[in-house]
Amino acid sequence: MALLLLLGTITLASCKCDREEEEEGGKLGKAAVVGAKTGAAVGGATLGLSALMSATGFSSTGIVGGSLAAAAQAKIGAVTAGSAFAVLQSAGATGAVLAVAGPLGAAAGVVGAVGAGVYYAFA
Repeated sequence: MALLLLLGTITLASCKCDREEEEEGGKLGKAAVVGAKTGAAVGGATLGLSALMSATGFSSTGIVGGSLAAAAQAKIGAVTAGSAFAVLQSAGATGAVLAVAGPLGAAAGVVGAVGAGVYYAFA
């Protein structure tokens, strides 16, 4: 949750609304923009992580032969349960990263919008 609040704050700080937007949408419009940007950033980052995992060899069918993950597994030998490699392998096999992308992006958008709304209400 702290990460979501931090991302909302960063997005709020980087949101530059011009004078027309401010007059047209008002403070609620700016809060909605911040929420949408935060949600898109978090959802996009989660999808990017999924693509990175696939590119390095953590797939839904297991470790891809000849990949970076296969080389790491060969170097590690027996993978210990609960290790970082085991967690990545499990996430790749179950598609857990993709399963949380939408809900996490939506939650981040709500937190960003509420945070921006509170900020603009007292600004």
